[in-house]
Amino acid sequence: MDSVVSELEGTLLKGRDPFSYFMLVAFEASGLLRFALLLILWPVIWLMDMLGMGEYGLKLMVFVAIAGVSESEIESEQIHTPCMTNQKQHGHQLVRPLPVIFHDGRLVKRPTPSMALLIILWMPIGIVLAAVRILVGLMLPMWAKPYLSKVLGGKVIVKGKPPPPASSGNSVPVAMNYRVGFFHATTARGCKALDPIFFFMNPRPVYEVTFLSQLPVEATCSSGKSPHDVANHVQRILAATLGFECTNFTRKDKYRVLAGNDGTVSHTSFANQLKKVVSTVKPFFH
Repeated sequence: MDSVVSELEGTLLKGRDPFSYFMLVAFEASGLLRFALLLILWPVIWLMDMLGMGEYGLKLMVFVAIAGVSESEIESEQIHTPCMTNQKQHGHQLVRPLPVIFHDGRLVKRPTPSMALLIILWMPIGIVLAAVRILVGLMLPMWAKPYLSKVLGGKVIVKGKPPPPASSGNSVPVAMNYRVGFFHATTARGCKALDPIFFFMNPRPVYEVTFLSQLPVEATCSSGKSPHDVANHVQRILAATLGFECTNFTRKDKYRVLAGNDGTVSHTSFANQLKKVVSTVKPFFH
């Protein structure tokens, strides 16, 4: 286990300190309590490293972060950065990191000791704030929500010109993006019902809607193009607007890597949905 961790830290991660990596695994794969326990032990781990006992500190991090965690959960935290094997140099096989394609974690920032402490201190405040934002949003009419969101620390940004109702038959791409400080609001492996809660737990969540130019007729299905070609064209436009790079991976490909399924949502009863929410939240308190 030591050699695997050392090789991973030396090539795939930017920093030389593996503590942040194990904090990430502890949070994403196990929950808040294990995350907090590893942070409490950080001074001990740091002291071991200063005394030349870094190997024991590494073993302690490994034990606290992954002891009792299923192998599939640990593996899912190692796919954020795809890599490729390069030629051998000086008898060693080099591993080159590629640009990140998949990301399925909740944490936005690297969980350094100071950032991890800030996250833990913010967590109870964020939960209360999310509950207030959601309840107020459910009670207010739609026209009033953008104005009140500023009072509660949120912001809605609308760019471009929305199409009038008369042109509803025209194709107008809409790019949607969000900016958060602590927690990502999307996940493939976790419970989708918690996505809005994590979004509203951020101190100053920003939701951005950009109305783009209307598609020319020759770029639509009306000109004889297939829906597949039109969809790919729109995806490239949205990617250029949002600053992403398109890949050849399909939606099913991404879900197979991240969640082990093809992303198909099957009908489940309310009881089963409730059990899934409880099972997702439970690790944060055990």
